[in-house]
Amino acid sequence: MKTMVLTGHKRQEIGLWGEKHPAFPYLKIAYQRKIIQAIEELSVEWFLNSGTQGLELYSASWLLELKKDYPQIKLAMLLPYFAQEKHRKEDVQELYQEVLGRADYVDYITKKEYSHPWQLSTRNTYMIQKSDGLITFYNGAERTHPWFYIEEGRKKQGKDGYLLWIIDSDDMQFLVEELNASY
Repeated sequence: MKTMVLTGHKRQEIGLWGEKHPAFPYLKIAYQRKIIQAIEELSVEWFLNSGTQGLELYSASWLLELKKDYPQIKLAMLLPYFAQEKHRKEDVQELYQEVLGRADYVDYITKKEYSHPWQLSTRNTYMIQKSDGLITFYNGAERTHPWFYIEEGRKKQGKDGYLLWIIDSDDMQFLVEELNASY
């Protein structure tokens, strides 16, 4: 296994409007544990991300933090269309630009500005086709950002053994209890 997608809910889907949210540190730990597991157990080298606001963009920044201890890993930012930053809220522009600037590879899946929702479904399909697995937090709500990735991954799972690592609400509750028990 060489490549995994990092994705997750958009900000508005779970009310994660910033780093001050009480769940933020737990989500960071959960993602970083999965990323480390992928690196150490599966020898994953590349992580793909499209920079969507919310857990997807945060997961890319959390991956970049891990490059200190795992310098062999690489981040590919595969953006769905040109000028995606126009659609970023001002409060995440800095993080978005920082992640793009530190990525090992940046490219656009559709080579034009946003014109139609098909560009987003094309992104989902493309990212799954170019990867061997997926790491995401998913709260179980249908037709949300990670749901579309998971559905694409399930299509590939049966024939190619695609790996779906889905962090769910139960995993988060277990993590909170584990970390709080150690205090």
